[in-house]
Order: sequence, then structure tokens, then C-alpha cells
Amino acid sequence: YKTRLQELIHAKTHGKQVRYVLAHEEGPDHKKVFTMRAMLEDETLGEGTGNSKQSAGQEAARSALERLKAL
Repeated sequence: YKTRLQELIHAKTHGKQVRYVLAHEEGPDHKKVFTMRAMLEDETLGEGTGNSKQSAGQEAARSALERLKAL
């Protein structure tokens, strides 16, 4: 999802980059839940949660792609 989102954003904005920001983390060290945001400049495109930062980032990208397809 992250690659598809970056390709879509790159094509529509002539080179801007999506960045992933840690919005929240909770839980004990052995069972953390991370929330990441897919951002374009100051706009949140999508948000996702997961058991790792990478999986939360993928979910944020998936969420962003769904939102962008709805526009």
C-alpha cells in the first residue's frame, strides 16, 4: 500500500513525498500497538494501527488510498 500511495501522490503532485508519523503508541513493551499517520505536508491522508510501526504505516497507506479513491 505504501508504494502505491507514493506513486499516486508523486504523479498527482509532481514529486511530493508522503511521510509517516507516529501518532500514538500504547501497551506494554511486549504488546505495543502503534498508530501511524500518512501525511502530505500538513494534511493527514490516512491513519492506521498495528503491532509494529511498519504494519501501522501500511494500514495508514491503505486508509489513505481508500480515502483518495472516494474523492
